[in-house]
Amino acid sequence: MQDSFATWLNEGLVLYHGSQEQFSEPQLNNDGILWLAYNPENAIPYGKKYWKPQHGHLWKVELESTAKILDLRDLKNQPSEEELELVRQIKKMVSDTRETNIGYAISDDRWAEWADFGLLEAYPWIRKRLMSHNVDGATVNDQQHIYKHPSVALFNLKAIKKTHQEPLV
Repeated sequence: MQDSFATWLNEGLVLYHGSQEQFSEPQLNNDGILWLAYNPENAIPYGKKYWKPQHGHLWKVELESTAKILDLRDLKNQPSEEELELVRQIKKMVSDTRETNIGYAISDDRWAEWADFGLLEAYPWIRKRLMSHNVDGATVNDQQHIYKHPSVALFNLKAIKKTHQEPLV
């Protein structure tokens, strides 16, 4: 059974993207990711940097009902056995790499903590591997200062149904 966040995503509800940049449509960043939050409170700080007086932008992003978003944090519940195995393989590869390079592996119990935004930024092969399995994005942990929250790393802009931009004052 999927958790409420995954269920919520599958219902096609709106996600949010905060940015200081002005653009006509959301874009992937240099890592090939469009970061989306499940509520505007988590996206707004990215559009309004405290040390800059600029006005930012908040995008409402609705995904297609067919968008395939996997929860990378979850080693037990995925939409299919194939997708569950894919997430488990990614966890094993990351854990094996860490064990080789740092001297310790990541246990299954600790994986949910490790499956965060930095993982996708540090290991671009994860995004490529997910995309090779027609995955449009992944849910991971994100953090603003000390506040942790889930975010969606969207890899495929074709998974977007519609967008709307609002200025942040």
